[in-house]
Amino acid sequence: LEKLVGAERSLKILDLATGTGMIANMLGEMGYTDVTGMDISEGMMAIARQHAQDRNTGVQFTYGNALELPLDESSVDVLINCRLLWTLLEPETAVKEWIRVVKPGGVIIAIQEFEEPDPEGQDEVWRHFLYGKNADPYLEFNYAANAQYMALFKNGGLKDVRLVHMKGCQTLENGRDNWYALVGYKEELEDK
Repeated sequence: LEKLVGAERSLKILDLATGTGMIANMLGEMGYTDVTGMDISEGMMAIARQHAQDRNTGVQFTYGNALELPLDESSVDVLINCRLLWTLLEPETAVKEWIRVVKPGGVIIAIQEFEEPDPEGQDEVWRHFLYGKNADPYLEFNYAANAQYMALFKNGGLKDVRLVHMKGCQTLENGRDNWYALVGYKEELEDK
């Protein structure tokens, strides 16, 4: 996780769709000093706040929607989320909004299960293990191939887009070593 986020502990980090705050609190425990967890669910954030208090992580939590972030333009260095992209009805709108709040040169990291890239270039379609063939047909990224996720970031304007394998990360439900971080960087401003 540190390799993806960066070593500088004072980075302004937003853990979007923080849920129970697992990633936000982990970052706080790692010594990052400016971490905010944001979620649309007050109930989930109550759990996250309790975890932060119990573990003394210093992480702050606030309410917010992934499509309309209550943040200023270019206000965070790192925007990270886990298992969010496939749930969005408007993923293009979300990525555009995320890019808006990330500082030039900042990074967006979306962690989730992806299928192992086929060495012959044929991406297998990823289906969320909880839904499989019964996945919501309105969620276009339930059935997206790795290349579609990468195109989402590239078409949004992110640079150096890549999938980074998070070796050893897996869910208890499926035990597969198929967790990846989709990483993309916001272009830095050119000197005038």
